[in-house]
Amino acid sequence: MLLSGKVSVCTDPAMYDRIETDFICNRFDLTGNHEFALLKWRKNRREYYVQVSFEDDKAFLGIWLAPITAEILKDVSRFIFRNYKTVRTVEYRFGTVPYGKAFPCNHFKIELPETTDALHARMTQKSRYNLRRSKRLLEEAAGPVDFVSYPADDAPTEMIGEYLRLKKASHGFEFDASPEEYLRSHGVSDVYVMETGGGRMLSIILSCEQCRVVFLENLTYDPEFRQYSPGQILYEYYLERLIEKKRDLLFLMGGDYEYKRRYGSVEETVYFGTVYKGFRQNWDQIYKKKWKRRYKAIRHRIKILLTRRK
Repeated sequence: MLLSGKVSVCTDPAMYDRIETDFICNRFDLTGNHEFALLKWRKNRREYYVQVSFEDDKAFLGIWLAPITAEILKDVSRFIFRNYKTVRTVEYRFGTVPYGKAFPCNHFKIELPETTDALHARMTQKSRYNLRRSKRLLEEAAGPVDFVSYPADDAPTEMIGEYLRLKKASHGFEFDASPEEYLRSHGVSDVYVMETGGGRMLSIILSCEQCRVVFLENLTYDPEFRQYSPGQILYEYYLERLIEKKRDLLFLMGGDYEYKRRYGSVEETVYFGTVYKGFRQNWDQIYKKKWKRRYKAIRHRIKILLTRRK
């Protein structure tokens, strides 16, 4: 019986299907421009597969919402530091357990039902009415609307350019490359659009559907029609199409957007974390600060105790 897990590099691409949570942000073979490896952790009869990407002196683990233990994180991090000498930190996003220097955040996901009727049943009667009313008012203001979906490779370049323009206007986001490069680097596989009969884009969703778990990469809408909830209208259409495609799980990232709380979504606490190499970095980044906090707390308790005795 193994007392600790054994980690090795797996060179068989067929094992990518064994990655615990198979979706685009855990699959560096599908999106990354950087060197990556598939690591296999084994202890007794249990195996765990995880991809790691390397960029300069950092290693990034693909464990986004992947069930994992602190033991596996420890063993994998030690293997990386031991075998990749230039790596100084191992980092992860949206991990399910805290390890190293970790900060909590939230994350939403939707377990999709088998039918669109079951999806609609997750909304209140008032919410369903408001959405139908918003669509009716939108069509009165902009004319009849069409819903269109494209494989990312076939999406009109000007449409993605308009998406980037709207994102810059609403969030100050600027992507210094072509629309095609944006889709490629963000792993977008499908594009969903709501537009007027004249071809004006009202809202757009970029989706990553290459893996077992679907990821809503981003969405935006024309702010001129904000009052009609064009993003929410397209979002419902998007969920209906995913159900038709027999997809069963959608990741939405975190934040506090109201649409992410609808349709029976589940909000979870997850972690951004960094594991440091060597005692000095761990002391400077983690233990020194913890020691200072404890020292101040002890000093404060002693001060209170001495004051009471006077």
